[in-house]
Amino acid sequence: AEKLEEQGNVSFKAKCYGETVGLYTNAIELEPTESAYLTNCAAMHMALKKFSPTLDDCQQAATLQSAAPATMTLVRLERCQLALGAPTPAVSTRRGAAALAKGARSAHVQSRRYA
Repeated sequence: AEKLEEQGNVSFKAKCYGETVGLYTNAIELEPTESAYLTNCAAMHMALKKFSPTLDDCQQAATLQSAAPATMTLVRLERCQLALGAPTPAVSTRRGAAALAKGARSAHVQSRRYA
């Protein structure tokens, strides 16, 4: 799965997004609990303006990251919700992302204070 992700990263840099989606999808099939593969695939679907698959990937990734969802996962999720005409869930998702970002900034300030 890691090799497929690496190949996907190379394909992404070459802007071969369709190929990249396939590589990340294969990585997900081999390791379905690795949220990084889902978020990478979501980014490619988003670049191709395929918002339904992006939404699915982001929702699965957010579920896997439930203890500490990545801000970027939530940002992509929000964008998909808006693109698919679901503003109410998008507002909720944005609030979650904002709370995470605020918490991260607060933790950073605290760590600098005690350094």
